[in-house]
Amino acid sequence: AEPGKLGMQIEKNCVCNVAEGGAASALKVQTGWVIRKVNGEEAPANKAAIMKMAAAAMKAGQLTLMFQFALQACQHHCVACDKFVDAAEFEGASNGLDAGPGKQVCLGCEEYGDMFG
Repeated sequence: AEPGKLGMQIEKNCVCNVAEGGAASALKVQTGWVIRKVNGEEAPANKAAIMKMAAAAMKAGQLTLMFQFALQACQHHCVACDKFVDAAEFEGASNGLDAGPGKQVCLGCEEYGDMFG
């Protein structure tokens, strides 16, 4: 893997693509994982902030990412409630599982948002 390249794309704080043969792939990082910490610091749900933190860490010589992932294959991350919920919870949502990691919102959050949006 090229130094300085993570080998993955993120949306907010979610891995949305893992490049074949890249550093993330070699470390078995999976699409749908959520970045929670960069070198021990809480990672915001903000791609630019995470990339800035990662760049500073790589410049300093070491980058450690802490991920959270679903414990069951049928669970996916909702960006609104920031939880892993069953796939069925996304059915009928306009930004459901088809939206992809970092964009998908469960139906419960979508309905709650509609009440107050």
